[in-house]
Order: sequence, then C-alpha cells, then structure tokens
Amino acid sequence: MAPSFSSRSRTSDARPPTRNEVDNSMITSRTSSLHSRITQPLPASLAMNKASPRAPKTLTHAYMVCGVGREPSQWVKAPPTSQGKIGHMKGAVGQFWLPEILGSSPRLEQDNEIARSLHAAMRACFPHDVEICTGTSQPHCVHHSFVLQQDSSHTLYGIALRVWSRADEKRAETIRDLRKRTETDYYETHGETYWIPYCLSFLSRYPLYNLLGDYLRGMWIHWNKATNLFHAEEVSRILSFPAPRLNDLVRIDMKDYALCYQFPSSPTGFQNFA
Repeated sequence: MAPSFSSRSRTSDARPPTRNEVDNSMITSRTSSLHSRITQPLPASLAMNKASPRAPKTLTHAYMVCGVGREPSQWVKAPPTSQGKIGHMKGAVGQFWLPEILGSSPRLEQDNEIARSLHAAMRACFPHDVEICTGTSQPHCVHHSFVLQQDSSHTLYGIALRVWSRADEKRAETIRDLRKRTETDYYETHGETYWIPYCLSFLSRYPLYNLLGDYLRGMWIHWNKATNLFHAEEVSRILSFPAPRLNDLVRIDMKDYALCYQFPSSPTGFQNFA
C-alpha cells in the first residue's frame, strides 16, 4: 500500500527579483522564456542511476519544479474543494488549475518512493492549486516550509519558493478567451499582463528551513536570469552535499558570502524544534 503523507506548512515572504519527459539534454539557453528555462529537463549530471543510487546521507533528498505546463490546452481545471469555495488572491483570474511536476531530481520514474514524496510535496507547494494573476508588475515571490510525514521514522522537511513568469502571447490569449466565456463582467484591458506561478522545492531529512530557504532564495536572486546555470551548478551541488554529523558546522558557499549552520549535539536541538 502506498504511504500517505500529511503536510504542515509555514509561510513567510521573500522578495527576489523576478511535461515533457525528462531526457539527457541540458536546460535551454538564458535567452529563452522563464517558463522554458525553469521547466526544461534537468541536466544528466543530476540524474540518479538505478545501478548506482545516490548515497542516502546527504543534506537534501530531492528537488523539483512544479506548476502548469507550457501548453494551455493541457491545463486541467481544479475540482471544487470539500472545504467549500476558496477565495482568490488579489488580481487573480477566477479559476484554479491543477499543478504538475515539470522536472525533478531524482527523476520520478527512477524511484517510486521518491515519486510519491514529490507528488505529496507538490500538493504542499500549491495547497490551493495554481491561480494566475494579472497586473502591471510581477507579484512578489514567497517561500514557505512544510512537513511530509508517513510515520515517526519517515519524515521529510520541505522548502518551497514560488516564482512568477510573465505569460507569453499565446497563453495570454488562451486565458483571455477563457475569461470571456466564464466571467460575465469581464472586459478586456489593453496591454493586460498575466503572471503564471511556479514552485522550486527542496526536500530534506533535516528540519533546516532557514538554511535551505536562505540558500534557495539567495541562489534564485543570483541565477533567475540564467536558470540553466542554477540547475546545472547549484542544484547538483546541494543535492550531493554530504549530511553533516551532529555538532558539525555546515557551510554552504554562495557567490559573495556563505551560509553557516551549527548542527546541534542532539537531534532534539534542531532549529524550529525548540
């Protein structure tokens, strides 16, 4: 029987600037659209080989990008929730869409357990599904943490960063057509811009919310206009980062500074578990 996960989330704000089968190609060049750059297949160097599985004791467990796919015709409307109607955020289009995993490391097909964990994490990344916003300026990026727990011996801790991509004209036209059909009071505004959210997320066996959250936001600030390099360099580096032992000092070098965290001398001493 597949394990069932429950999630608990914590939210906070950050302000950084701005399905295709996964194959062995590199992420596309920095001149392409944000959607293309963050949803292209992760580099082959990030993939796990079944014959040589990654050592279990690493700082992070998995990484993924989730959101809606490139083709609006493939978007799936989210069904009504059992909790009743959920209000939209300010400036949002009056429709929710189901998220999907657009890329991950390890790949979903390589490990069923990791695939289940990543799908549970996707629901934690978009607890109210995907909503598209309108506006002249890009919505603020936000990050939040969550917990996936099967039982007392199997717990994963997640950090998610929600970023926004400006919809290209094809997707914008599809959204406008949908609004004309479903919103009785809709009127088209010249030059209206649509923003589509995506979530970048790490899973770890350790509750290092602040450390991984700062790392993800810091690297996104630096690499958001060259996410091929972000995936090729930073994601692969953090996925292979060895898990420190108790009482070790963790140091993750960034471009202009380093993030440090002192592992506690006891498992009960982790941050957020005071």
